[in-house]
Amino acid sequence: MQLQWKEAVIKVSQTLDGKGLNLLINNAATMSYNKPAGVDECSAEELCYDEPAGVEKCSPKELTDVFNVNVSGTHSVTMAFKPLLKLSASQRSHLPMCCARGAVFNLSSEVSSIENTDKSFAVSYKVSKAALNMLTKITALDFAKDGIICIAVHPCWVQKDSIGNTPVITVPECVTDMVHLIQNAKEENNGQFIRKDFSVHPY
Repeated sequence: MQLQWKEAVIKVSQTLDGKGLNLLINNAATMSYNKPAGVDECSAEELCYDEPAGVEKCSPKELTDVFNVNVSGTHSVTMAFKPLLKLSASQRSHLPMCCARGAVFNLSSEVSSIENTDKSFAVSYKVSKAALNMLTKITALDFAKDGIICIAVHPCWVQKDSIGNTPVITVPECVTDMVHLIQNAKEENNGQFIRKDFSVHPY
């Protein structure tokens, strides 16, 4: 995986041809919803969306696998692209901290909120996204000195090819909302966990 990231950085750098990268969106994630402990693979039809799955149904392997993608993977990609983000921020130092200068957006989820948690479903996913929020905050603190903002975003529940309860918005609606948010994010949003309307989501 590290080799793939390094290759991606090289390709992006070649495409930019001396310019920096002003925007990185970490969107990749994985979710294991109520998968029985000890089961590596199961179909969507075998997953239970109605009964809460507590920690007893979350195996250490599942927790590690999900964490590796949602947290460690995000961190690795961000650090791999840090030099290009820093270059962009320095090349556009006349601008305030914003997307046009240098920004990292990590897609989180409302289910990561510790304060709002009242059910024990999707344990590994919830834990990983809560960790992602902390990673976002720490990254924001460290990257600020280089003029780069880092923000965690809950994009709302988006309709896609999945089963479960009814989603809130469609993919085109989500894209429109995220573009607006990215274009208008400011230094004051650095390190925050926000919704599409810029309201701060409880940690």
